[in-house]
Amino acid sequence: QKGRAVTILLTDSNYLGCVVSKGPFTSSSQAELQGFMQGLKYLMDNKIDITDVVARVDHESIVDLFYKHKSGNKTDSRLSPMWKKVMYLARDINLKVEYFRGHQDGVNCNKACDIIAALI
Repeated sequence: QKGRAVTILLTDSNYLGCVVSKGPFTSSSQAELQGFMQGLKYLMDNKIDITDVVARVDHESIVDLFYKHKSGNKTDSRLSPMWKKVMYLARDINLKVEYFRGHQDGVNCNKACDIIAALI
């Protein structure tokens, strides 16, 4: 499958940057995890000193899985290596993950995200 993982990094008052990775991704979960990794890596690579990070995702199961991994209840998944990397990159920060509704009812669930990703 094609797809993009788009990560937009913001503070309360500033735009820090944007990172886009093109697939292929085998699932939306894989793309979401790529977004986590690239955002956390961006903070590290650019030596941005932020200790409290809120990641907002439009994929509810990713939120649940994040907190399972954080509490040590690792899931047996083909995405386990990606989860390990996310947790490693987040080791020195207070990472909170929240769900936000990113799609409209009655609209192709990925259309809006695809349009925005293509523009970036």
